[in-house]
Amino acid sequence: MALPATIRDRLLLLQNPVEQDLLGNILPFWFRLKTKTGFLGGLFNDLTLAARVPVSLVMVSRILWTYSRAYRKIGDPQFKEFAGEVFQFLTRAFLDKQNGGYAWWLSPEGAILDSKKQTYGQAFVVYALSEYFMATGERDSLVLAWDLFDKIEEHCWREDCSGYWEALDSEWGALGDVRLSDKDLNAPLSMNTHLHIMEAYANLMLADRRQSIVCAGRKILDVVIKRILHPDGNRFGLFYDADWNRMTDAVSPGHDIEGSWLVWEMAGFLGDAEQLQQLRPLVLEMVDRVLREGCHSNGSIAIEYEPGSRPGTATDWWPQAEGVVGFLNAYQMTLDEQYLCACERTWAYINKYIIDHVHGEWYAGRQVNGQPMEIEKAGPWKACYHNGRMGFEVIERIESILKE
Repeated sequence: MALPATIRDRLLLLQNPVEQDLLGNILPFWFRLKTKTGFLGGLFNDLTLAARVPVSLVMVSRILWTYSRAYRKIGDPQFKEFAGEVFQFLTRAFLDKQNGGYAWWLSPEGAILDSKKQTYGQAFVVYALSEYFMATGERDSLVLAWDLFDKIEEHCWREDCSGYWEALDSEWGALGDVRLSDKDLNAPLSMNTHLHIMEAYANLMLADRRQSIVCAGRKILDVVIKRILHPDGNRFGLFYDADWNRMTDAVSPGHDIEGSWLVWEMAGFLGDAEQLQQLRPLVLEMVDRVLREGCHSNGSIAIEYEPGSRPGTATDWWPQAEGVVGFLNAYQMTLDEQYLCACERTWAYINKYIIDHVHGEWYAGRQVNGQPMEIEKAGPWKACYHNGRMGFEVIERIESILKE
């Protein structure tokens, strides 16, 4: 059945400005961080330098993924050149040539500040290296991706608890403080790390479908579904002890909407028709709960909140980007117009309140008073991955819907 002309028009009215934001705003912005010897640690909203901000593995690997993806999709040689420079910096400055894996923080001058092996960070490197290989055919990056995959499986996967440990020291030994950031609990197992391992493994599977990554993909999806889903079945728990007891009951609508489409993506890559049929209602229930409880009337996705309380009115940039993708994925699955409406509302919020139409890129979010957040627009935790990926996903998903 052909799509109604009105729906086709709405899809194009979503696709075109998202594509313009990606190509004309997001992708040109991050060239600013390049220096003669490496990369800046961060920039504020007005583009002033964030002094003494360390250079993070998360930011650098996310930049590598984004510009590799940009070259694979668009073919502009400047994206390939930039991705190559980021790849060289990542493997020169962060790679632990003695123990394997990648350091966590560098000083602004490029010296290692923290050499621990945060599993979340290692996952993003796999994600980036596999994408760089698909974009360029550079075999060294694929070799490095597989080397790191082996390290994660050898050291981070724990048979005794059937999960991926949050962090280890530089030699892959025990670490007392395994927190991802100061905002997180010192929990040995977390939703966030498992979610991004799943994402990384899906990308490595796309790049090079060996039996080992297919098996690992089934394993991580099983952990997410059986361990990380809350008992009520339609949202994620956040932090767990070594016996998979929940350490908090907080709700994160951004991770729930992001997880809804990443779970569906991994299941699709694995290609088990029976599993897809079983997961379909679960994925849609997660989206429906975010729509029902995690969205504000202006279309924005709420930040983390405690159950029983109302979500605060402050917003972060990344749940908005994931909301657009998650709602669009639900629309693709069902052709139910309520999901397209939700996608349009969230994009309208982004365009009005999150995109910086003066200095470029996106604000980190909006405060309770409605003003832009005054934290780094580019920095250790904010790169071009969530919003850049949203751009690619919107373009390709709408192309697919219109073609079909």
